[in-house]
Amino acid sequence: MQGVTAAIVGFIFLCVAFPRLVRNKTQFYAAVFAVVAIILFDALAYIGSGSPGLRVFCYAMAALLQILAIVVLILATGGQSLGELSGEMGRAFEVIRRGEEEKEIIIPIGKPEDRPRPAGSRRPSDDDAPKSYTIEEDPALAAGLRPNPAAPAAPPPADKNASLPLD
Repeated sequence: MQGVTAAIVGFIFLCVAFPRLVRNKTQFYAAVFAVVAIILFDALAYIGSGSPGLRVFCYAMAALLQILAIVVLILATGGQSLGELSGEMGRAFEVIRRGEEEKEIIIPIGKPEDRPRPAGSRRPSDDDAPKSYTIEEDPALAAGLRPNPAAPAAPPPADKNASLPLD
């Protein structure tokens, strides 16, 4: 644990030597405070070496403060907020999980004419499309006037000089 703290302290001294590295001073000072607290908990662990519970507590707090110091130093030098960093980490986790750099886009496939065609293939033209034919109805049938099949056919017009059939 002392090696991690030494690396954090070394990075803090580097930021003091090159202040342009620090983009957010408030976060930088929070990291400095976390390192001071780590040193304090380490000293308490050595002082209370007779009590194993205190020593475990101090080492656990030192570990959490080391994690906090690393994250805050990343934020301070990157000029990001915690929300921006968590969004970047979420996207990075997704990329690592999938093994790709770009997000996969899934396009639902519906009707055959909507499906993507391979490169170089042609779309069906109007000549290939099925043809439809329309049968027009008789206007009298469409109006509801249907011939009555039970009614006898009308006789042909009679000639005035013709005689009546007597059968």
